[in-house]
Parts: sequence; C-alpha cells; structure tokens
Amino acid sequence: MSPFSFSATALLAAPEQNDFTINDFYNMAADGRAVRTLDSDIVIIDITECDRLGTAQVLDFISECSPRAVGIDIVFKSPSENDSLLIAALQSLPQGVLAETVSAGNNDGRIHFNYEEISFLRDSLPHYNGGIVNLPTKSENSPVREFSPQFLMSDDSIALSFASAVVRLAYPERWKGLVNRGNKDEVINYVSRSYLIFTPEEMVANADELTNKIVLVGAMHEVNDMHSTPVKRRMSGVEIHAHSISTILNNSYYYKLPDSVNWIIAFILAFVVIFSSLAFPLAGKGLILRILQISLLYIIIRVGYTFFVDHSVIMNFSYSLLMVTFGLFAADIWLGITAFGRYLICTFFNKGRDTMKQDTQQINKTLPQT
Repeated sequence: MSPFSFSATALLAAPEQNDFTINDFYNMAADGRAVRTLDSDIVIIDITECDRLGTAQVLDFISECSPRAVGIDIVFKSPSENDSLLIAALQSLPQGVLAETVSAGNNDGRIHFNYEEISFLRDSLPHYNGGIVNLPTKSENSPVREFSPQFLMSDDSIALSFASAVVRLAYPERWKGLVNRGNKDEVINYVSRSYLIFTPEEMVANADELTNKIVLVGAMHEVNDMHSTPVKRRMSGVEIHAHSISTILNNSYYYKLPDSVNWIIAFILAFVVIFSSLAFPLAGKGLILRILQISLLYIIIRVGYTFFVDHSVIMNFSYSLLMVTFGLFAADIWLGITAFGRYLICTFFNKGRDTMKQDTQQINKTLPQT
C-alpha cells in the first residue's frame, strides 16, 4: 500500500526472489498490519541447539503432556549410539509423525515420487506415521506459497504430506475436508498469524501449553532449512508447516479465480482506457487520461487486496495491471503510426499533385493557342 517504501522496493529487488506475484505484495501488506492472531492450536519447540539425545529427552517430556499430535520435523536417517531413549520416546508417542523426503520422477508422462530420506525407525515402530516435508516451489530460491496435501508415489500409492499427516491424527474431520477439496496444491495462509515458540528449557516451565495441542518439533535456525516466503525473507521449515496446518484447521483456504475470468477483466479495463481516449475532448486529454490510468491502477490493487484479505479470493490482476499500464502506450503507438502514415500519404499525394500541375502547365505552353 506504500509503493515507494523501502520494504516494497526491497521485495522486488531481492536477489533471492526469482519470481514475484501480486499476491506476494498482498501477503506482505496484510502481514505488516498491527493486528495479529496467536494460534491456540499449535506450539513449536525449537531444538536448534539439541543433539539426538537432547531431542529424545524433549520428545519424552512432550509425551507426558498429552498432546493431540506431535510433528517431528527431523529425518533420523541412520541409527547412532544410545538410541534407546529415542526409541522409547517415540514408542510412547503413537500420535507422532516423523519427517520424510521424496524425489520427483516421471513415469508414463505422470509425475511420481520416490522416497529419498526416511527414518531408520520406519519398520521398528508399530504405530509409525510419516509425513513428507517437501515444499513445492517454482525454482530453488522461489518463495514457498503452497503445500501439497499428498504425493503420488511410483507404486501408485498415496503418501501424505507432513501437514496432512499431523492434521489427520489430530483432527480427522478437518483432514477429510482437505481431501474433499481435491486440489493438488493449496495456498498457505501466512497472514497475521503467530505461534508460541519454546526452547526445551522454556518448554518445561510451560508444560500446560502443550496439553491437547499440536506440538511441532524442529530447528528454527537451521541454515539448510530456511526458505523464502511471501511474508518473510527467511522462514524455517517447521514454521511453514505450522502455517500449512493452520490453513487446514481454520479452513482458511484461498479460492483462485480462473485465468479466463482474469483475462476478461483485463480486456474490459483495456477497452475502458482505449474508448475513454477516443471520447475525451482534445483539450486536456492527455492529463485526463493519465489521471484515469493512475486511478484504475490504484483501484485494481485495492480491490485485489480487499478480496485477498477479507474474502480469501485470489484475483490475478497482473494482466489487468499490464493492460491498464500499457493500454495508452499501445494507443499512442497506434496513433503515431497512423499519423505518420497519413503524413507519408499526404506528402506523396501533394508531391504527385504538384508534379501533375507542373506537367499540365508545361503541356499548356506547348499547345497552339486557339
């Protein structure tokens, strides 16, 4: 809403942003408001400073607090010494979900996934629950805008994402609502939402905050697990999963207008600008058209922001912005070309007429007088 502020220009100029959408601007503007919501369903335990033994102690303590579900954003790829406490802690957490990763492959023209990193405890826990932590992005450094509810594996089985697996254990009816939507990806609702975040020491003093809650365990400051998002340059993976889970629990899904509707709106606005340029009188026409153009640009951004924040509707006004911005420019080019064409025609016609007149005069001189 402040196009010349440092935050807006920095977002567009950030080298790690390989792509940008108008919705990123809406996210940034909405998240910058003073109003914020503290999510009462999710608590995050930051284990950045914990080794495997410390993590096992954290999980053992969490199991005694009767959480609704526990998402463990860690991949225990291989066993190590003194894993007995870790195994015991996980055995006492039937509502726990362990992180897994996958890699994409192509099979019969369809994208399938294969497990890449899974926990060594997969076959030893009778109640093992896994969730895929991969986050869909357009490129390596693109912002994380969406999460995948599930993944189609190479054997045609369905594997749940980390957020989906946690919600299925905690609130099965909310998870069914997500599945019934049938979308390949869902837009994450980041706007104005915060979480209780405790270190292991703080967790002990706030044990009551874990009861009947979804507890996410992960590293908040792990360099390799930091991602770009529309609201923050760097956000930890576990916090992104928290926002994904909140989107499901609060039914705060976004609805996208079809591209055909976005194009229709863009063409209507383009014709408004062009026909206005034809209707206005010549005196002051340029100034009036520029005022109209700027007003339409502001209205487009404001309407898109209102629908995004208040109604959870994503209207891709990028086409409209381009049409309104370059509509008059295209009209100027067209008028310039036609004016230049008329100039050439008139010049050629006048030159030809002068030549004909001279030839006629010359002929009249040579003709006998009658």
